Amino acid sequence: MATFVLFYYNQVLGLSGTLAGLALGIELFSENAFTLYFLLFLLTTTAMSLWAFVCSTFIASQEAARSFAIMWYILTFVVVPVVSRICWPMNNTPTVRQTKKGLSVIAPFPFFSTMSDLIDGTSDVQGG
Repeated sequence: MATFVLFYYNQVLGLSGTLAGLALGIELFSENAFTLYFLLFLLTTTAMSLWAFVCSTFIASQEAARSFAIMWYILTFVVVPVVSRICWPMNNTPTVRQTKKGLSVIAPFPFFSTMSDLIDGTSDVQGG
């Protein structure tokens, strides 16, 4: 039962995030398919929720859980966007592919790399 509640909760989060982007007229949302963002948000929230369950299984004390959560927050919102921006655009050599596969296990890496691709694809400014 809890699994179904979690899945529907993640659907609500994905749907509300996508609808909010469309309602606010954010160019990133209006220039891409609705299902693209909905599935991106749904898969990311599901992966993060499952990661939380895995972590809660292995962390016994409240102090350790708090320390891990702070470290994970810093990793997710500071380090991951920078590393995914550097690592994903690289050539597709076997070493880089192995690095990408290893980093893809950490849930925020695929999310930030996909968002970077979407932003680059919908941006009016071409990098050079």
